[in-house]
Amino acid sequence: MFISLKNNKAFSAIEMMIVVAIIGILISIAVFNFNKIKEDVKKKACIANMGTIHNAVRMYYMENPVVSDQFDLSLKALMAANYLKTEPRCPNAEKLTNSVAFYSILDKPGKKIDVLCVNTQDSKSAHGSYLKLTQPASAQQPEAPANQ
Repeated sequence: MFISLKNNKAFSAIEMMIVVAIIGILISIAVFNFNKIKEDVKKKACIANMGTIHNAVRMYYMENPVVSDQFDLSLKALMAANYLKTEPRCPNAEKLTNSVAFYSILDKPGKKIDVLCVNTQDSKSAHGSYLKLTQPASAQQPEAPANQ
């Protein structure tokens, strides 16, 4: 009538539940880390885009040193003058359906160049977010942007 459990090679229900719970915990940790890495990659791509725009503005000013303070330098103007091949797109704009994300150039010729990535519908805040890269016009390397 009694069955010996010593020779039984199968798992009990409790052992299976423990294994499934451990696997679930490991998967949730992996998914969380993957999403964080994905966001970091998008932020670094955005920073690289801003650096590209900044360098295009610097090249424009090197080749066109006499520019009025009233001149509005835009991405379209940089593309028309062949300093940019295509208009850089913010990688965060892809994740939101109605996201309005764009790059903006605020510059004073010969003084400083600000390149902004503005995302008006960021999931992190209702007011949106932006990254800012500020450089003197004569600087060689872009500095890390500050979250505002």
